Amino acid sequence: MKKSNVVWRKLKQLRFRYMKTYLEKNLKRTPDNCLYNHLERFSSGKKVGLCSYVPEDSSLWGFIICDGDTSEGVAQARRCEVFCTKRSPDELKEEFDLFMSTSTMGQIAYHYRDMAALMWVLETSGEGSWHLSEDLDDGPSVLTGGQSIPEEKDVGREGSETRRDSDSRGDSETNSDSKGDS
Repeated sequence: MKKSNVVWRKLKQLRFRYMKTYLEKNLKRTPDNCLYNHLERFSSGKKVGLCSYVPEDSSLWGFIICDGDTSEGVAQARRCEVFCTKRSPDELKEEFDLFMSTSTMGQIAYHYRDMAALMWVLETSGEGSWHLSEDLDDGPSVLTGGQSIPEEKDVGREGSETRRDSDSRGDSETNSDSKGDS
């Protein structure tokens, strides 16, 4: 049986990894992430991404197609001199934290299966709240809401039904197997 502090550490690592992936996805130089990109719907019903940036000297400025569905649009976003992300890294971190702290276990599990499984293990072991706080340093408040990481306590309840104990261990093992495929 894993000790709860080991599970907390793993949960903290997963949270960091998922936040990093979320930031990379939303800060990448793609048309969808540009502040100046907007979708224009044509009479045919097709939507095309266009650059809405207008320079001071706009006499020579025309429409620039910057559509995420085409390789030309993605290349345009990569070489664009005025590319600006829609949201700052701090805003994205707050958005991620808000999702993690206000979502139900089912919503978290839909996006982050292995993280939800570890949260469930800690919740059923009586380790308290799994909601996340805002700081990312090594302090205890990252996952514990200000509590210190539990010391050498087994995750699982003594005297519980055997089936329930084996089910919780099976979920953790299944989860670690699926994570290796990612």
